[in-house]
Amino acid sequence: MRSVGAPDMAFVLIPHPLGGIKLDEIRAKTTAVFPDIMKQATKWKANTANVAEQKKPYPAERFTFKGTGSDVTDLFYKQKWSDGLPIVPPTPERVKKMLAGTSMKPGEVIGIIPPRMGVITVELAAVHAVMAGAKPEYFPVILAAVEAILDPRHDWRSATTTTNPCAPLIVVNGPIVKEIGIQYGTGAFGPGPAASPNATIGRALNLIMDIVGGSQPPSPDKTTLGTPASYTMVLGENEDANPWATLSEQMGAKKGTSTVTVFEVRSYVNFNLHEPNTAEGLLHPMAKTIAPVVGLAENGFDCKEGVKELLILSPEHADTIKKDGWDLARVQSYLHENARISMADFNIRNNGRKPGCRENETNPTVVRGPGNYLIMVAGGEGKHSVFLETTRYDPVTKEIKK
Repeated sequence: MRSVGAPDMAFVLIPHPLGGIKLDEIRAKTTAVFPDIMKQATKWKANTANVAEQKKPYPAERFTFKGTGSDVTDLFYKQKWSDGLPIVPPTPERVKKMLAGTSMKPGEVIGIIPPRMGVITVELAAVHAVMAGAKPEYFPVILAAVEAILDPRHDWRSATTTTNPCAPLIVVNGPIVKEIGIQYGTGAFGPGPAASPNATIGRALNLIMDIVGGSQPPSPDKTTLGTPASYTMVLGENEDANPWATLSEQMGAKKGTSTVTVFEVRSYVNFNLHEPNTAEGLLHPMAKTIAPVVGLAENGFDCKEGVKELLILSPEHADTIKKDGWDLARVQSYLHENARISMADFNIRNNGRKPGCRENETNPTVVRGPGNYLIMVAGGEGKHSVFLETTRYDPVTKEIKK
């Protein structure tokens, strides 16, 4: 509970779930814990011993250890300093080289990482970047990704403690994609070389979030099934093949700026579309596939701005759509108007609740407006595009500072 500022308070735990069950089941669960509620209300006293003193975040502690690489991996895992996969030992020399990749000071605090509320400094980020096998030239991307995920709009605390199988997706735009060799063409999502930027940037971010932030299953990370995307999910945009505005430009960045955009992604759907040779021929099956995925998994029907979903077009699909005379706005509008579900399906998913300010619609769109579809281009040859279903956690774009 440190993440909500209450490391020592009187708590009574009610077994999960409470949502989506019948009223008599809720009454039974609450009645069962009522004696505990009375006990905590009348007899509980604060125990200052339960409040562990926070260590200074900088400088990081150093220690001497003799052993093999496997011994280092085992030690770090037992101390809960890693995810258990092999690591590169973060020696002072290696960390110093990593810090050379940025002009930021080692002791500079980037932020506080929920749910454990660990303090992340530039030096500590460098430690985890070394462990992940990253190179110094990748470090500015990692720092920007950390800043993005800690932006209040992204709501990382909720994303990392939900039962949803959320995973950070990092999209890189701008000159740095080619400068450091981020995969953006064929096989953009991987696999790639073990020390590639895509593999190591993503792993560094997840190590920082899981180790410094403390988010590991079964507590406080409560994801029901989890997702392998949590290890790493990074790609660059194939800007040369994009006939419209890039993803970062859609997010408000200036053209030619190196940026990261961080999403929380829940599902991945591939469109294997070889035959259609028109814009509508491609976008129609995409919209009809997107509708049930988003509409039955996301309550995007309230009066808020709504969730932003991500469609990654392959260069061949983007070229076909562009040659048909469609601009970005028309693509987004078509998806918005054609990705709909029936009210009957909505009612099944949402226990009969009305869809917010759309209660007069009988066939609601699954996102609030055309602008809620973000479109980017990535990949190489082949007629495959991908829809990435996101969550209510807003994507955030940050400039990469070299």
